[in-house]
Amino acid sequence: MQGYIPTCKQIPPEKRVVIKRTAQFASVSLTLLGTAVLYGISEAGGKLDMYKVFNVMIAFAGLVLFLVTLNFLYNLLRLRSYYYDLGERGIVVSDDVFYSKRKGVSYDMIKDLHLSMDFFDSVLGLCSLHIESSIDRKYDVTIVGLSESNAKLLKEMILEKVKEAKKNEARGEV
Repeated sequence: MQGYIPTCKQIPPEKRVVIKRTAQFASVSLTLLGTAVLYGISEAGGKLDMYKVFNVMIAFAGLVLFLVTLNFLYNLLRLRSYYYDLGERGIVVSDDVFYSKRKGVSYDMIKDLHLSMDFFDSVLGLCSLHIESSIDRKYDVTIVGLSESNAKLLKEMILEKVKEAKKNEARGEV
């Protein structure tokens, strides 16, 4: 289709989703770092060489910084390759960097639509739109990184297409 613009270009995810995903990874990494340091201190049993503990902490901090940087770059690539579209028959979503694996659900199989925000979403002003299939959870899709107003707009657009699909199904059209 010449001139066709997919929905993800009309209502794009916010770039703040990269910060969200990186912050989530960093918080888990720092928790693991803290746990490893505390475990090492407890295992020392009073025979603690602070110089060695400090060196280990610096090494772990460097490793965490390196991994967080890689995660940030990966999330930038993930945002660039993120794709979703409201097609004629259903919704297609793909967010994989290395594989073009797409997941979709047809409008007549949509059971529920709801918006959600986790801690990082609320801090960054982001929202996710969850689309549940009536067939199986493996067909459920989530569109992440939207502003709340765009998520509500997208939800309304999908509800209109669901109503239209149900109406066509009732008339016997496919």
